[in-house]
Amino acid sequence: MTDKNQVYNSHFLLEQESNLYFPDGWAQTGGDAATKWEWVCTPNGSRAIKIMHPSGPRAGIILENNVVIPAGEGQRWEFRAVLQTEPAEVSCYIRVYLGAVSQYLFTVRLSSVLEEFTRVFSTPTGVTGLRVEVGILGEGIISIHEIQAWRLYPKRELRLDEKGQVYVRHIESIGKIQTPVSVRLVSPLPMPVDIKTPIKADVRNLIPSRDGIKIYSSNGNSIESTLDGLAR
Repeated sequence: MTDKNQVYNSHFLLEQESNLYFPDGWAQTGGDAATKWEWVCTPNGSRAIKIMHPSGPRAGIILENNVVIPAGEGQRWEFRAVLQTEPAEVSCYIRVYLGAVSQYLFTVRLSSVLEEFTRVFSTPTGVTGLRVEVGILGEGIISIHEIQAWRLYPKRELRLDEKGQVYVRHIESIGKIQTPVSVRLVSPLPMPVDIKTPIKADVRNLIPSRDGIKIYSSNGNSIESTLDGLAR
């Protein structure tokens, strides 16, 4: 397991510049007018977020958009949260947002003492980042002490492009292609193609107006050319 936690301000030690009463990078979510969020110091000097929730819909905290956890598809992650509820057995939830693709929802009932919740999950296709939300579902009080996440696989940090795909700068070598490969033309500019192949046969002189090669696309339609000989 990599030893680098990827969740910003995971122990709630840093304060917001615009709000000195709430940890930086985190926001309140859910709840109603009766719900209260407090940023408190614990007896051992650490920080925690305490949510007092007497009634209403779920209430929790969520990682803000500007500190999303960078992630890619096909990875393994371990999530860890240290929580405490009053009274015991109050229903709590942990929600991991997988970008705009999907989400994981874990529900748990905790005791009145500090308890650690861990879970390993994988990221599906299309994921570019993770957001975490932790909170309480039923009536009661939840104290959130830590929220952390580690990338288990791949251990080495990969460079991702703007779409969250693995960035490849160059390819050292390539073997024989065994199956057809689909190629997507990204640039609208003409793509010059130079084909050279030996012809072991006696043929007559070729005339452009009478002889030629017709090229077909993957959907079966022939590819036309412009007057100056460029493929459309």
